Amino acid sequence: MLLKELGPQGVRVNCIAPGTVKTRFSSLLWKDEKASDFSRSRTHLGRLADQDELGGAAAFVCSDDASYMTGETLTVAGGMSSSL
Repeated sequence: MLLKELGPQGVRVNCIAPGTVKTRFSSLLWKDEKASDFSRSRTHLGRLADQDELGGAAAFVCSDDASYMTGETLTVAGGMSSSL
């Protein structure tokens, strides 16, 4: 695992798991009305993310505020992975 290999060198290994974000890559999931309705219905916020909404999460993971965070996945998905 990278975190075990790189941790002793002071390198943190984390990732961000976004929900559906309005990008060119995910356009099939939000440009089509049926697909968009389905994707939105799976979030507790009832909407899809804009690209700029992930910047804060990325900045946090790279910052000193996350200095004790490694081997973690930060989910930023509008509540998509949460159950009621």
